[in-house]
Amino acid sequence: MAKCGTCGRFLNSADAVGCCNCKVIHHRGCVAISEGTRVPSNWVCSNCKIKPPRQGNISSVPVTPAQSRVLVSTRDAADTIACGSDNEVTPTNKSAELSELVAEMRFLRNEITAMRSELKDYRTEIAGFRSSLENLNVRVDSTDERVTLLEKKLVETSTTNHSYESIIQDLRSQINERDQDMLHDDVVLSGVLEARGGECHPPGQGCGREAGCHLG
Repeated sequence: MAKCGTCGRFLNSADAVGCCNCKVIHHRGCVAISEGTRVPSNWVCSNCKIKPPRQGNISSVPVTPAQSRVLVSTRDAADTIACGSDNEVTPTNKSAELSELVAEMRFLRNEITAMRSELKDYRTEIAGFRSSLENLNVRVDSTDERVTLLEKKLVETSTTNHSYESIIQDLRSQINERDQDMLHDDVVLSGVLEARGGECHPPGQGCGREAGCHLG
């Protein structure tokens, strides 16, 4: 943090005024500039104002003790006028700066506390989302297992149906073959005599009876 070129104390950039000549910054109160006053870009401090302008190379021109005393007294007077009663209000300004620092620290502390609370809420929400995702994964895995079992059962059922169809086809073939065999074994009987009461007497029985033999 920069220091004031007049009083030597630390200053805030919002309360600073810079000299365009020596590039030194000062408190507004130290240079008698009220807050809110627009400072021109070519503003110079009192130290630069009391310096005599150089004309040519005058560095070798000696300065008499009387002139140096006049310059020093003039500079001191200008500094006294610019600063005013700064020495008397230094504790007040220092207390004000400390109060501002304390207020800023409290504000930052409140902001950090609020951020911690928000982060805690975010962590809770993220934990809830994670739990929901885990439950969803478990349900999806269970559904996959059930679908796999159903697919296996469908495959087994299809295989069983095919085997049943094959068995039925074999049985039908056997029945057809048996029917064909039975048709080949049929015997056509002719000349059967029908007696009274609906009984049938084959021809052999009549012949046997005529021959004196009892058949059946």
